[in-house]
Amino acid sequence: MKSSIRSTALGASMFLVSLSIGPAASSGDPAKDLKDKDWSVRLAAIVQLEASGGRDAEALLISSLNDKDWEVADRAASALGTKGGPASFAPLLDLCLSGPFRRIRTIAARSLGRIDAAKAVEQLGKKSRGQSAVRAFQAIAALAAASPSDAAADLIDDGLKPSKSHDVVKLGYRDRDPVREAAASALVAIPLSQRVARVEKLMLDLDVAVACAAIETVIDAPDPAFIPALLSGLASSTINDCVERRLRNALRAVVATQKVPADAARVAKPIFVAVANSPTPESTARLARLLGDLGKAPPKPAPDAPPATTPAPAAILEADAAVEALLPAISHSDPKPRGAALIAMGKIGSLSAISYVIGGAADTDAHVRLLAVRTLATVLGAKDPKAFKVLVDGLGDTDLLVREESAVALGVQGLPGAIPSLTSAVDDALTDKKNAKWAVATAALISMGKTQDTAAVEPLVRFVKDAKDWRTVASAVVGLGHLQRPEAVDPLIDALDEKDPCVKACAFEFLRRLTSKDIPADSKAWRAWWKTMRANYVFIDRAEDARKAKKYGYAETVTGLYTGLDIVVMGSIGGGDHIEDLLQTMKIQHRIVLSPKVKEAALHPYALFVSNCWGKIGEDDQEALAWFVRSGGYLFASCWALKETVEKVYPGVVRKYETKGFQVLDFDPLAEPCIPDDPFLESVFDEWTKPQYVLEGAYLIEVVDRDRCEVLIDSPQAATSWGSGNMATWFNAGHGVILDSVNHFSHQGFHFASGLKTPEDRMAYAMDHMGIQFKDLREFAAKKVFDSPQRAAKEVTDESAFRFLSNFVRYKRRVDL
Repeated sequence: MKSSIRSTALGASMFLVSLSIGPAASSGDPAKDLKDKDWSVRLAAIVQLEASGGRDAEALLISSLNDKDWEVADRAASALGTKGGPASFAPLLDLCLSGPFRRIRTIAARSLGRIDAAKAVEQLGKKSRGQSAVRAFQAIAALAAASPSDAAADLIDDGLKPSKSHDVVKLGYRDRDPVREAAASALVAIPLSQRVARVEKLMLDLDVAVACAAIETVIDAPDPAFIPALLSGLASSTINDCVERRLRNALRAVVATQKVPADAARVAKPIFVAVANSPTPESTARLARLLGDLGKAPPKPAPDAPPATTPAPAAILEADAAVEALLPAISHSDPKPRGAALIAMGKIGSLSAISYVIGGAADTDAHVRLLAVRTLATVLGAKDPKAFKVLVDGLGDTDLLVREESAVALGVQGLPGAIPSLTSAVDDALTDKKNAKWAVATAALISMGKTQDTAAVEPLVRFVKDAKDWRTVASAVVGLGHLQRPEAVDPLIDALDEKDPCVKACAFEFLRRLTSKDIPADSKAWRAWWKTMRANYVFIDRAEDARKAKKYGYAETVTGLYTGLDIVVMGSIGGGDHIEDLLQTMKIQHRIVLSPKVKEAALHPYALFVSNCWGKIGEDDQEALAWFVRSGGYLFASCWALKETVEKVYPGVVRKYETKGFQVLDFDPLAEPCIPDDPFLESVFDEWTKPQYVLEGAYLIEVVDRDRCEVLIDSPQAATSWGSGNMATWFNAGHGVILDSVNHFSHQGFHFASGLKTPEDRMAYAMDHMGIQFKDLREFAAKKVFDSPQRAAKEVTDESAFRFLSNFVRYKRRVDL
């Protein structure tokens, strides 16, 4: 999804900002300042020209298009959109096609469109049949979005035809055609009356990148006229995941164009009809997910949030309309639509919607019951009497996953009355001779502590002493740690003498958070400390502590964000991923463990565990990691670790996508965000950065359970070649979280980039694909980092990929610290 065009109203405010860039060096005469050696003085001059103009403004701005500082040139191209005239046309046209980086080419195209869009389309059309075809179509898309024309139709239709002149990418099952993809993205340049039929024809194109590009033009310029075509696409028997997500996003964008809920319901009526008449359970489930997005209530403000200055945006559809439309799905004979409808009802969140979720907890299908439990825990919370009853009943469910999920959901601070039921769930699990219910016991023990109910002290202490399985003992210790009660401190100190490394580590991690003193993991030292502190010790309020800890979660530097975290990396011997190289480059502390000694790494719920590709683990490793993530740890996996770690640790949610004999070797596919406004994608993507993922023998992701995980990043280009474009996904696992990404973090960036012959080529790659900003670009260029391919690969990290990882770290710090 593309961002909206930057407003020219920034001009005046940017002029004020420019005064702070270098006021002492600025003469106030733009013509003179544009010759200054200081880039900041030249930039200030550009901003001044954009704000105030002048007789020579256009000529001065044109001359600055070739400025050696790319931000100055970029700003000049933008300013010509309002200050340029006929003289600017030729240099801007040249910049659209030969500009060194994507951002300046796009901005030049937009400025060109403001000067003379019709002439621009005509001239770019002449370049759409040669080596510049991709950039020509990209420019047409950028400049003509606000003024579609008939002239563009023939050009785009010609570009959409397969041609031997197209430089296709021959990989995997199917060639991908960058020219056709770029032409499809330019459909916004065609008038609406002609565009609908073209989108309908292309939305299920065998080249998934072409299909997605066509659908995304609807998101950029939505109109109700597209609804029948988009619905026919969702009703297809099989759809690639990338296409399905964009079809739903496009329909959401269309309905969202209506400002009044009644009008939104009128426009959405064909969607309501489609749910009732959907041909397959799969298509009904897709439509149910769409209705959940349309009826999604705005998030409730945090308790400590300042008063809002503007009202929160309302749901696109009124709750009653969305609930009524979901009824055919909620009562469907197949569990897939029922489960999807339950999730949708939870997003809507009205009393009527929640009543259906409560009813879903008694569904005949265990998976539907599981989704009902998850939804109630998220929307109502365990303190709600109705939800509490459902969750307590869920502890006795015939399905172990429902039991585990119910136990997790009861771990709410200040919840009374849950301890007897949670204790019974643990007792029941311990009577099982095969120990098949250990995960239920783990979830229950930790939730007992999270309630901070004094009634939990006795059973937790008992389980620490009497349990045979280390996982149960460690879970009871974690529960004691969460209690924040004086009675729990002595048992925690005693646990430091346990032989099991995980038990000892869990006890120490909770104890060391009780004081700022640096006390070693020695029981005698802690007993001495506690003896002096016991009488007057005041426990820190965890919620308040989390609020204070935001200064770390929102640290200005990545290093600051990771400071003090226990990052454990499972190294790869030989090939595979080596995220530790990236961590070392970024000066982030971590420790390395090798299989089969993961258990000896003394894991605890405050740790972050990274399973590098290959990620092969033994049975003891599997046991340790399965407990670790359910206890509250975060597990990050890359590439082969999907199959070798994630599937073994928490099966049934995602798995390796089988490519039927093909090994995935692909160093060029572009990655895109596929969930609008998701917090985990904050700062990962901007309007300009398109991360390029390295798929070196990659294991692509197949989503097994669409309602328990979320795909955040995908690649239609990879989907064309290999069948799956799912690049990164995450899901809750017990009290913890699992994140899987197909790329090698250590190989992101310059390691496999091709065709970069000059420092300027490497600078452009860093901006286009790695999220490097102008400020960073200058610093690297000053050190001549881009002069050497080896130095660039070593010193310039892929910030876009690592920001994604960091957002999960940020969330964990806010939750755990």
